[in-house]
Amino acid sequence: LKTYKFWVDIAKKLGCKAMRNVCASYITIPHKEKLNYALEGVKELGNYAGEKGLDLLIENHNGYSSDPEWMIALMEGINLNNVGVLGDFTNWTLRTNPETLYPDPYGGIDLLSPYIRAVSAKSEDFDTHGEETTTDYKKMFGVLQKATHLKFAGVEFFGTSISRNEGAQKTKALIERVIKEIR
Repeated sequence: LKTYKFWVDIAKKLGCKAMRNVCASYITIPHKEKLNYALEGVKELGNYAGEKGLDLLIENHNGYSSDPEWMIALMEGINLNNVGVLGDFTNWTLRTNPETLYPDPYGGIDLLSPYIRAVSAKSEDFDTHGEETTTDYKKMFGVLQKATHLKFAGVEFFGTSISRNEGAQKTKALIERVIKEIR
């Protein structure tokens, strides 16, 4: 935890309001054992971040963290006001070799919505109408209306058909348009 506390200190110096953390992305030990380790470590780090005035956001970042029920058990077990979820639209790989995905990312976000404080809005490609081709943003942001603690949306573009900057701008414009449409 010493390394993570160092990054909390850096985030505080930078004036950040929250810090993202990845937890349980690699499955190396059984489900319950990993949860127990995560409960202990995340609670300690969450308390430290809270002392610094920061939120600690755990991202669904593959492995156990892409199992919404595991993440809910983590959030409820920690039960700190400054610890929540960074909901990633596309990180739903439960296992690799063979790749096994959580079957419904919209359902996963729905289950995590009470704990979501920020989202990672990823995009890869757009159709001629400016819609993202792998995630239905209108549906996703409709689900996110239940996320009463949601404060931030980070924009990520992973496509190759346009520049990263153009992709990020298109993603931002899509988010803004969708939010207006669903209100």
